[in-house]
Amino acid sequence: MKHSLVCLVVVLTTARSWSTTVIKGNYKTPFNYAIVVKNSTLEDSSWSAVADTLQARHGGTIFTHTGNVWDVQSSLSEYKPTHICFLAKVTDITSVGSTEYVRRIHQLTRALDDDPYGDAVWGILTGYNADDAMKIATTPKEVLISNVLLKDCMGLLYWVRQGMYFACHIYGRVGVKRPDCDTVEVYNNGPQDCTDTMVTLINTNTFHLIMPGGHGDHDAWQLHYPSPGYEGYFRSSNGQVYGDPYSGSNINVSSTNPKVFFAPFNCLHGQILGGGSFVPSWAHTGGVCQYWGNTIPVGTPAIMKGFYYVWYQPDRNTFAEAFYYENQSVIFNIVNNIPGSNQSGLNTEKDVWGFYGDPGCDFRFEKAAIEPWSEYEFIIKEGTGGVDTVTFRITVTREGKPGAWPWGQPEIALLPFIAEDVHIISTDAYNAVVTENFVLLDIWHQGDSNLQPGATREVVFTAKKMGVEESHISVTKFVILSQNCPNPFTNVTTIPYYFSNATRTPSPVSLKIYSISGNLVKVLVAGYQSPGSHNVSWDGCDNFGNKVPNGVYFCRLSVDNCSATKKLSILR
Repeated sequence: MKHSLVCLVVVLTTARSWSTTVIKGNYKTPFNYAIVVKNSTLEDSSWSAVADTLQARHGGTIFTHTGNVWDVQSSLSEYKPTHICFLAKVTDITSVGSTEYVRRIHQLTRALDDDPYGDAVWGILTGYNADDAMKIATTPKEVLISNVLLKDCMGLLYWVRQGMYFACHIYGRVGVKRPDCDTVEVYNNGPQDCTDTMVTLINTNTFHLIMPGGHGDHDAWQLHYPSPGYEGYFRSSNGQVYGDPYSGSNINVSSTNPKVFFAPFNCLHGQILGGGSFVPSWAHTGGVCQYWGNTIPVGTPAIMKGFYYVWYQPDRNTFAEAFYYENQSVIFNIVNNIPGSNQSGLNTEKDVWGFYGDPGCDFRFEKAAIEPWSEYEFIIKEGTGGVDTVTFRITVTREGKPGAWPWGQPEIALLPFIAEDVHIISTDAYNAVVTENFVLLDIWHQGDSNLQPGATREVVFTAKKMGVEESHISVTKFVILSQNCPNPFTNVTTIPYYFSNATRTPSPVSLKIYSISGNLVKVLVAGYQSPGSHNVSWDGCDNFGNKVPNGVYFCRLSVDNCSATKKLSILR
């Protein structure tokens, strides 16, 4: 998902013709995108257009289900996605409950192979309506965060280029970080109630991240802590976010620039009970494209907060990656019972935090004001039989410990390749994990002394290295719907398609034509077909033999739980 090779050095050894590759800094990782969506949602033309847009933007394949995302487990396991977008209407989520919907996704994305860890970076793309989902789907692929608005944790301003802080527990305290300045200016003469001020700032379209503090609900944010005191609320209703000050009139949030709503402290901000909840409402009137929040009251301290993988590794990880890393860190802790941690809390919180937005969209902090605590390096030595020897090494850049948790957090990085047949040879860390897509080093435990600059930890392992292109070619041919020819057409057109499966046995296939309003026009195929290439003709008539009007139509191919869509036009 990262788009540049900052450092790629190739050194040829003299004893053999094998090469050694050293990768540092930001590097390109495999990207194989999947879209998971409910059948009925995909039959709504306004939402199918969002799916088509995501597919055109990221490639990949659409997988459909009838109401339970677990329906696509076997298909996703075969497909081996690195990123999964769960496209959903609000009603798709509320029909099972947002906490249950998020729980199913967490557990599904850990069940695509045999290890206990997550197998893909994921996000739930939703909105008050399809237009909101389309805005998120068409957000620039890369959004750099340089200006933040905080209601807690003033110290985080030191890590970013600029921002503002309003205390949630002291009236009138304000912090200001000016662009590229090393200091934070602190004032104690700010507004007693900052509700109107914060809404006005958000509406300037200059802030890229909002981090709440205080108390939360699915549709409310209490600005003061622990009691409301003399400050107001942010609230949402029927898709509209607004400020409700302690005194005076409400003021609507009306902001359009792409931004992140990052809620690590507040309860229930990730819960969706309807279109009036925060998640769809901030997307509708607040310009929020990525959203991190809990679907239940916040419990175990410091869990899933994102500080280490978001703030303390600022331009290294995207928000979607950081959310993924936080969850893998929780799972690692549960599997290994790291000393000092609250196991019961971890078991609860591993499945209740929600990430909303397109996981393929790169939201990350601009170049950090403070460099990350450690540097990463991959050393890949080519071997015989396609088995390479890989060293993942971290080097500490300043005194301290990794992580925001009191017991430390492991260092985690996505691999620059898909790994198969992994075998760990050695490590000088407490523990190391290498999966098909990430590497993890556990290097500090509660009670240890601070690590010093220049200290290194590493893991050496062997693996067969699958490249992005090889992985992409082998899996995206599961379902291919080609453009009809001719297009536009007058009398008849031919629609080619192809599908394959692991068993090479006949599969249930449907090929249907829908109007732009989502109504079924014509069923062209409905039955079992053998894998391979197929062609079907359409004469521009509906199921009753009537010629349909000129215009744009959608052709949707479904094979098992996998789907693809194309637009076609009639011009007589």
